[in-house]
Amino acid sequence: TVLSIVICLTNAAWQDGSQPPPFPLPLQRLVRGALVLSPALAALSLWSLSLRIGQYGWSVDRVWAAILVTLAALYALGYAASAVAPGWLRPLGKINTWMALLVIATLLAVHTPLLDPQAISAGSQVRRLLSGATTPARFDFDHLRFDLGRAGVGALQALAAVVDHPQAGVIREKAREALARKDRYVAAPVVLDDA
Repeated sequence: TVLSIVICLTNAAWQDGSQPPPFPLPLQRLVRGALVLSPALAALSLWSLSLRIGQYGWSVDRVWAAILVTLAALYALGYAASAVAPGWLRPLGKINTWMALLVIATLLAVHTPLLDPQAISAGSQVRRLLSGATTPARFDFDHLRFDLGRAGVGALQALAAVVDHPQAGVIREKAREALARKDRYVAAPVVLDDA
């Protein structure tokens, strides 16, 4: 959030780059200093997000957070470079153009298998289950079924056929139960054998 405010305020101060700096020299130095330090804030954001991902794996929200923080970090690096360039933030126009193209490319990639947040999340959560980082009792099979679209249903179908795992039977049973459910809050009907 702070980085997005810095980006917006920097562009407001820069305008289109054709005017001389609208501030006295001490304030110009303060603006430049803030821009030079902004990559450190971006690095801190990336580090804290990576800790969370290491702890709990990828979720859709964490994929979006990683995209936004990465884009903000690239903006911060570009703006820091422009702050140390001669003149009043002269390279900022080119940086904004290239970043706009990167943002468009990223938003397009999110709608392809290349960067699909639901597929990334489903794959990450399944890997955590199969590696033992999450036990079947604590794994949220319903999250795959009801929150992760086709990627989640595909992951559940794969889990319903798992054989090479110490708790394969439990995983298969829970995956099949989740696939049979039509509503998150209503349990699937139990079919009893007439024996």
